[in-house]
Amino acid sequence: SVIRFTGCTKVSSTRRLYQVLEPQQGFPPFHHAKGTEMLIRMVAKDSRRQARGGDPKVNPCKSTHKAMILSMRRNPMTFQKDSRVEVFNYRQALAKNSTTWESPKSVPARQLLEHWRLFMETKQFKYPAKMAT
Repeated sequence: SVIRFTGCTKVSSTRRLYQVLEPQQGFPPFHHAKGTEMLIRMVAKDSRRQARGGDPKVNPCKSTHKAMILSMRRNPMTFQKDSRVEVFNYRQALAKNSTTWESPKSVPARQLLEHWRLFMETKQFKYPAKMAT
């Protein structure tokens, strides 16, 4: 059967993507924790790549927050005195960007992987029983 895309609505196109994007080749399943770890790495790598280009998907306060946290960790006992500049820069960036920046919508990658049953069932992770249709 041929699947024809008739529009751009989120619900119907997502349902059709699940049908079209079924894995074609079988391979051994992997642990759910390993899949979660891979997704975390992919997101981290993607955010680093976006941060270099000044992509609007990355929060503009991220760099000042990182500098503030590093300074606080470097001086845990005297951070109130030694980290004043970093805290000021972070608060200034928050005040500037708190109303204008919105986080982008994320793709539910883990849900897609679970739908395709790519994970091995273990004591910690079990697929839900299929609902009667």
